[in-house]
This record gives sequence, C-alpha cells and structure tokens, in this order.
Amino acid sequence: MPNAFDGPHPAPRKLSIGVIVDLVWGPWAGGHVKCWERLAEAAAGLPEEVDLTVHFLGEHSGMVAVADNARFRLHRPVLNTKWFGFTQNPQNHTCLAPFHAGLAQSMAGHDIVHATGAFFSLAKTALRHARRNDVPLVYSFHTDTVAYTRHFSKEILRRWFGDGALLRFLVDKVRYNELSGDRMQRVLDHYLAQCDWVLASKPADRETAVRVTRPDRVSYLRRGLDRAVFAPRRRDRERLLSSYGIPHDRFVVMFAGRVDDAKNVMTLASSIRRLADAGAPIHLLIAGSGERAGDIRALLGSNVTCVGQVEPDTLGWLYASADLFAFPSEFEVTPNVVNEARASGLPALVADKGGSAEMIHEPGIDGMCLPGSDETAWTATIDALRQDDSRRRALAEGGTRRVAAVAPGWHDVLRQDLLPVWRRVIEERAGVRQAYPAAGAASG
Repeated sequence: MPNAFDGPHPAPRKLSIGVIVDLVWGPWAGGHVKCWERLAEAAAGLPEEVDLTVHFLGEHSGMVAVADNARFRLHRPVLNTKWFGFTQNPQNHTCLAPFHAGLAQSMAGHDIVHATGAFFSLAKTALRHARRNDVPLVYSFHTDTVAYTRHFSKEILRRWFGDGALLRFLVDKVRYNELSGDRMQRVLDHYLAQCDWVLASKPADRETAVRVTRPDRVSYLRRGLDRAVFAPRRRDRERLLSSYGIPHDRFVVMFAGRVDDAKNVMTLASSIRRLADAGAPIHLLIAGSGERAGDIRALLGSNVTCVGQVEPDTLGWLYASADLFAFPSEFEVTPNVVNEARASGLPALVADKGGSAEMIHEPGIDGMCLPGSDETAWTATIDALRQDDSRRRALAEGGTRRVAAVAPGWHDVLRQDLLPVWRRVIEERAGVRQAYPAAGAASG
C-alpha cells in the first residue's frame, strides 16, 4: 500500500537530503546499496523537488555524479573492519570509528538526514549531527543487523578458536553470540527512539519501531522494480549457452545474492550436488560474490556457473533464462531478488523465516517456503518441480501476478513513500503543522 499523505500541502520547495549508508559502495555491493542507487536514479527525474546525496563508504573519498541533483559521496573508513579479518566479503565491511569527521563536514546544508543503519561510524555521526544542528532524522530498515550479529559473532569465534571446547563454552555457556545480538538490539532501540520518523520494510520492523516510538511516526518503505529489466520476455537460452556454456537440456536453478553462510547457500549447493549425483540434468547459476563461491565450485564442478556481480540488465535476462529461483537465506528484511525473479517469470523457493517468507502472500500459489537449512527438503522440492512442468508454470504465473499487483516502480517509491515523509518532518521541525490524516502511517 502506498504511503501517500493526502490533504493540503504547501507549495513544494527543493529539499536537500543526506542519506547515510554504512557500507562500501562498489560494483559488488548488495541489495541495501543497490536500493539507494535506484532511488538516486529516480531522484534525477525530480530536479525541481529534491537534491539527494547518498553518503557511502569508499576505498577513497570522492564524489560520483548521478545527475545534477543526485550523487554518491564516498568517505574513506577511519577504522575499517577489513583490517581485522572479520569477513573476507567486501559487501560486509564498514567503519567502526565512533565519529567520522569527513562525513560531519559534508552534511552541512542538508535539510534532513536519513539513516539506514544505527550501529556504525556513519550512522553514529549522522545522529550526532542531527542533534547538534536541530536537523530532522529519519530511519529506514534495510538489513537485519541484530540477526546477522548473532550469526557472524559465532562464525568469528569459530575462526579465532576453532570448533573445540572453548567455542562451545563461549556459545553454549556464555551465550556470547546471543548477548551480542541483544546488545545490538538495545543500540537500535536507542537510535529509533531519537528519530523523527521510521520507515519499516515489513511488519516485524514496525513492531520493533513502535516499542520505542509512536505508531503514527512509522510508515512503510517498499522496494521498487524496473519492469523493463525484469520480465519473462527476456528469456534467452541461446545466450545462456553462448555466454556461459550452459546446455539447453539443463534444468537451471538460480540464486542471487551474497555467497556466504548467512544466506544458507551451501544448503542449496549440497542439494544440487545430490540431484546431480542421482543423474538429474541440473545446473546451479549464481549471481553474486562471497567467500563460499570457491567451496561451491569445488563441490559442484561443471554443475555450477558463478557469474559474480552483474549489472541489473544482465541480471534480468539471467533470471528469465533460468527455470527456478532458490533463496534459502533466513536473515532478510525485504530481499528484492525475490520480486525480481518472480517478475522475470521464475517460480520462487525461499526460506520459511525472515523477510523472504513474508513476501510470499499465498504459499503454494505465488511461491513456496522451506526450512532454510533443511537440505533434504530443498532437494526433494527442487526435484519435484524439475519434473512437473505444470506445477512449476502455475507457481511462476502466481508469482508474476503477485508482483504485478504489489511491486511499485522506483519513482513511485520516491514519490509516495519517501518525499511525503521527508516534507512532513521538515515542516514539523520548522513549526509548519498541516492537518495530515493518519492514512500514511503504517497500520498492522
């Protein structure tokens, strides 16, 4: 449902918006970064209404122009997580410094600060700037950092101490990973309580927000979709053969996203291995990068193609040229890859926990939900759909219909979900209080 605020509005003036993303910008970036890339492109079409700067981390400080009124500003990390070896995936790196002076200087002149995280250097600096300069602060959910903390803290302990008695003590007795997640939850609650507005991506986000702020200060931020890029008509098996050598007779299962354990990608890879060993003509196609890519190549050999990070146009025809989309990740907010795949004509299998499952409106009709780490369930379901063209076609058609009904374009997201919120909090901070009805606020 759009979050449009009806009622009288003052004549719009051009807003200077500073969006804060505590991740490194680059071609291998994940959905959080790509969301704001698409919104910056949408902002370029509104030169009279918005001047948008998206602040990312970068290997080097600098500016990347999107349009005269939209740009990415890159800030070099002060205390880079990659120095500590927590993860090898550049998508996960951030800055741990409590304050980033370069960002603080560059935010001068913004009418509003929009944070997309609460935990790391840029987000902390944004909060400090908003407090000191009486600038409105808006927050939007993009990543389930609390759940990721519980997962990755255990993996980091395993990397440091191995799988022995010390790891079991820290995890089972001390509950280090659970306590780390609880601490991150407290940090998030404290941050949200100081925001003028919170944009949820799913009902669970809203529940988190309304614990610490008023329900009428929460609305939804949807994810957009480019229907010219993601469409069934882009299916091209000849191109799949000529570009990647995948034969026509292979049943192609596609995964898109970060290739690591947080996405349960080895569950999927092991399922494909079992089916290939049983004689099924099956192939796994992976779009994305991550530390498990090498393990998957070693496991599957000629039964997998890892294309790495690709541009949206390439991703569109890859989706459409596959036969099934499989996404076992349980740590998701609103993974746009699910809607991209369904819009491209693929039946979708997703994990039954997290934001992926919430995107399946009628399980069995517009997609299917499976236990994320249950290799047996994924193997059986993929094989059943491989052998049942009519069932697969019905799931694909149901998913495509669902996406057509609910997924907006990126311009709609900017116009309906973001601009009304930005204008309202700016006007309220300035003392201009219009009589807006509550239709724009998130409801249960």
